[in-house]
Amino acid sequence: MPVRPSSPSVVGVVAIGLAISLSGCQGPDRTPQAQAQAQRVIACAGADAQHPAGSHVSITLRQGGREVARADVPVQSLVALLVPEAPTAVLVDGRWFGAVGWDGGHPDPATDPEGAPDDAEVEAAAATDPSDVAGFVSLTGPGCPPASEADPS
Repeated sequence: MPVRPSSPSVVGVVAIGLAISLSGCQGPDRTPQAQAQAQRVIACAGADAQHPAGSHVSITLRQGGREVARADVPVQSLVALLVPEAPTAVLVDGRWFGAVGWDGGHPDPATDPEGAPDDAEVEAAAATDPSDVAGFVSLTGPGCPPASEADPS
């Protein structure tokens, strides 16, 4: 027996009912589009003459000339940060440490405003559930633990 599509009025009533039931929902956007926009960047500054073991450093991630994430951590500590999926410059105490997702050509992810994500993209990436982001990209210095040991949150 062939299945007949529902009449437009039935579909409309179901859609309105679903919209009303979901209108009070709150929380970070968990849509596949929001999840696909985030990447987990793991960074760790190794001990050196400027940053001896036990000192603290500021790790900054920049995209398109703007800061998209920052963490102040002890030297040789892994930090995992969620940022929009794009070439990302990693700076330690304001100095170039390296980049992930960048081939070394132009534009430079630390300074070029063309690659800058907007506020909504940065907020969506930061609000993404870390368990929804598969894998990671990493940049670590000497004496750092393996990036796979980073806390995913």
